[in-house]
Amino acid sequence: MAATKQQRPTPRSAVRLLQLLQMLADNPDGQSLASLSKQMKPPTPKSSVLNLLRSLVANRFVDHVDGIYRLGQQSYQLASAILAHREFPEVARPIIKRLVETTGETVLIGVPSSERDAIVYVDKVETRSSLRFAATIGDRRPLYCTAAGIVFLANQPNAFTRDYIRSAKMKPLTDKTIVSKTVLRDAVEQARIRGFAVTHDQATNGATGIAAPIYDSSDEILALLIVAAPTARVGERIEELARAAQTAGAEISRVMGAKPAKA
Repeated sequence: MAATKQQRPTPRSAVRLLQLLQMLADNPDGQSLASLSKQMKPPTPKSSVLNLLRSLVANRFVDHVDGIYRLGQQSYQLASAILAHREFPEVARPIIKRLVETTGETVLIGVPSSERDAIVYVDKVETRSSLRFAATIGDRRPLYCTAAGIVFLANQPNAFTRDYIRSAKMKPLTDKTIVSKTVLRDAVEQARIRGFAVTHDQATNGATGIAAPIYDSSDEILALLIVAAPTARVGERIEELARAAQTAGAEISRVMGAKPAKA
């Protein structure tokens, strides 16, 4: 009787596992077995997908609650371990380059200063347009009159934001700079609700800033993504640019290991 030929492992299962993890990463609210099965490429029977999901659940890469599958704690730990070998903001550069291409505007990455009273630019990709926002890496901008600063304040504990607004010396940098603490408090609350902030001509005449948050693997704010454009060119594009900034910020957050609900 001929010996049974031993079945060799193939990369197909590994590819399918990665597909499942990617689909769950792209859908933070989770997905059902039927939905995941339909999205697999090539199409995969539910029974086969279920076997893969069981393995992921057993190893805590995926959580299964009430028929819905979501990324599990082990997936986030793996992401954090991978990111430990990569540096920010370099990992964000491909995403901000793509954002510049789609919006036609300059994109910057800002981080809070060590004193947590300003935003410092740490990376930028400029638009090719001859009319563009000019900024230099290392430039500092106040919190109270920049979109990035307002988003940063919106993501801090209430006590920190309250103390900052109470003690801030709000000097006018242009004739449109926010100098009212009541107006600033309202702007911060709006940013908290909307997930982004917009400022026109407040820190620099003729410049509009649209900022969205970037979170780290601890779900703390890591940096701010800023779309910076000449005010004269923004016009009715505010909502479009804000959505683009939020999408890119969320994508970078996922790369940095933020949980889907935060990213």
